[in-house]
Order: sequence, then C-alpha cells, then structure tokens
Amino acid sequence: MDKTLTSNRLIADLRSFAEKVDGVPTVRGMRENGPHSPYYYKQEFGSWHDALRAADIQPTHGVEWDVSRERLLRALGSVDDIVDRPPRRADVEEHGEYPYILYDEEFESFVVALEEAGIDPDEKQYRFSSIETPEEKRGSANIEKLRNNGPTASTEMPQSVSTKDRQRGVWKFHVDSGSTNPSEPIYYLNGEHSPGLVIHRFFQQNPHVLEHRDPHGIKIAIRKHKPSWKGIGKEIVDRLLEQGVGSQRILDDLELEEDHSVQDLAEILRQVTEADLRVYSDDSELEKVKREKREAAFREVIYDLYDGCAICGGLIESPDGSHNLEAAHILPKAHGGPDLPQNGLALCSRHHWAFDHGWFELNEEYEISLQGHAELVGYDELKQYDGECLRVPSEKALQPYADYINQRNEGLDR
Repeated sequence: MDKTLTSNRLIADLRSFAEKVDGVPTVRGMRENGPHSPYYYKQEFGSWHDALRAADIQPTHGVEWDVSRERLLRALGSVDDIVDRPPRRADVEEHGEYPYILYDEEFESFVVALEEAGIDPDEKQYRFSSIETPEEKRGSANIEKLRNNGPTASTEMPQSVSTKDRQRGVWKFHVDSGSTNPSEPIYYLNGEHSPGLVIHRFFQQNPHVLEHRDPHGIKIAIRKHKPSWKGIGKEIVDRLLEQGVGSQRILDDLELEEDHSVQDLAEILRQVTEADLRVYSDDSELEKVKREKREAAFREVIYDLYDGCAICGGLIESPDGSHNLEAAHILPKAHGGPDLPQNGLALCSRHHWAFDHGWFELNEEYEISLQGHAELVGYDELKQYDGECLRVPSEKALQPYADYINQRNEGLDR
C-alpha cells in the first residue's frame, strides 16, 4: 500500500467522501468518484464493511453489515430457485431477503456472488462486470462487433452469421427496397439493441427504401418482423417521410425504463445523430435519466472512444485497474453542456485541469491554441501543444461537435 495512506488518512478521507455523497459510500462509488481505490481500504481493514465500521459510518438499506457471506449466498440460492435464469438485480430486489447492493459490496461484484453460490452467470453478466468472461462464454467476432458498434450493416460484419450466432441472439432486420437497388440488411442483438436504434440504422443505411417503397408496405414489414415494433415503426417512418432521412433523431425514440443499466444508456449515447445534437435541449428524454446514471454512461463511452488523453496522448494505468483519464465536457455542464459523446473529451487529470482553467482553446478543426500567460508557472510545459490537433475518435459521428466548441469559446470567461 502507498505508505502515505495511513489508516487515519484513509478513515478521514472516507468520512469526507461520505459527507460529499451525503450517504453511505459504496465500493463502486469510491472506485468511480472517491479519493482512493477501494483496494487500499480492503488491504488495510480487511473488507469494505470493516473500513466503514472503522470510520464510524452506519449502514443503511435496513440490513445488518455483519450478516455472514454464507447467509447471503443461501439467500441468493433461494432467489435462483424462484427465477428461470441466473438472478439479476431486479430478481434480487423482488424476491431476495437482502438488497442487491449488499452483494455488490460484500463480493465486489455480483458475478462473484453468483459463482460462490454455485450459480452459473450468463455471458452478459460477465461482460457488464469487472470479472473476465470465461472463454466458453465469449461471443463470436460478429457478436463483439455488434456490441461495440451497435446495429450493423451486413457488409460490415466480420464473418458470416452462423447458427451459433443466431442462437446467441443475433437477428437480421430487413425491408425490401421495392426497386432494382436492393436494400442491405441490418444485424442486431435481440434484447440488447432497442427497436428505435435498429430501425434508424436501417434507414441510415438504406434511405432509398423510403423513396421507392410504399409507406404502408414498410410499416407492414416492420410489424411482421416483430409485432411489438408496430407503434415505434409507424412513428419513425411517418417522421422520416415528413422531415427527411437526414432528420433522424435517436433521442426522440428513447424508451428508457427505470431498470435501464448504465451499459444500456451508453449504447444509446453511441448512436446519437447530428440531428439529435442540433435540437438537443433540457427537455430531452435523456435529461430525465438520473444524473448519476447519465454521467456514468457518459464516462463509459468517453473512456471507450479514446485510447489516451486527447491533448497529450498519455495514459497511465494502475495495478488495481484504474487510470488517470477523466471524462471532460467541452461545453461545461454549468453552461448547458450535455452528457453526450460529442461534447466530451478524455483528458489526463493534468490537462483536464488546464482545459477547465482556461489554458487551451479549440477550433472547429480541433486545433489547440495556448492562451498566453507566458509569465505563469507551467507555460513552458504546455506550450508544446500550441498548434497541435486533438486526438479524436476515428468515427466521425462521435467526434467533438463544432457547435459545442464554438459555444465554449463564446461563453466562457477567460
């Protein structure tokens, strides 16, 4: 352990963090936003719960912290007896004796709790946890492509779709073009990709279908593919016919539920279109999502898009899996900046501070301009980036949006 992190220091910082979050700190909260990795607390005190006790922090949730692991596992096994799949959070909250958060904190991952209870987690549970997915549960190259890229045109799939892919939820969506120019099918993951995303991606790939095919026939084809898509298919087709394919707005068709995970929300953020950006406002469905979940999804997408700091390219990782990148907003939240990938940059902590404190200005070509101040300490170190260009994602649709850059330049006091 870092020798500067004494027991007293860890306890003091844990109490300060509890005041900051106005509640009982969780392992996940400490890992994502806290002053230290939970690893140091477990190394020093034996467990997260023991660290809380040492800091005189009383638990909530109506559960005694000294409940044994064996008792938790037996209760989880009882939930498994009730449901017909590996238990999920909703199952534990509905049928379990103890709340989900207690498993997440006691075992550091709900997947570990499932394994110790003798329950076989499914592939998705591994993928959305910090536990490496076993080789036998990993998907094919096609499944990985769909998870990373969202609904994907058939010509962009890395290999032919196999029977095993279909058994694992790879579905094909297709509407005949009604012309000599055939339409290209879109593949998606059933149960993971929302209908709105799939339909939008199809018409982005095949705008000519709306020009040549009878609208009623298109709606029938969507309904035949999945009867439950009838309503949203009609809404999207009617709007595109009225406004044009270039007006496609993913956020108009959000169907967010309370149990949407951070990963579900991150997938939606990756599909946001320029049309969404042009009309985005505080009334967006996205703004109705709980702030903590929205910000977590924003961070997840930004960390996935950038290989290192957008200014210097640097990245430092620690043995406990954390890194020194931070998800920065181009147009700050205080100035109306949204939690969208096109308003974000991954910056190392050093250059995030410099960016937020007026050292750098950007232009629409992503060129960096150093803002004078040659007399200040740090200028000589930062001037090397003057005239350089940001390191941005290769996917153009997810690169920083020019309007956010301009609004930042116009609205921030220097």
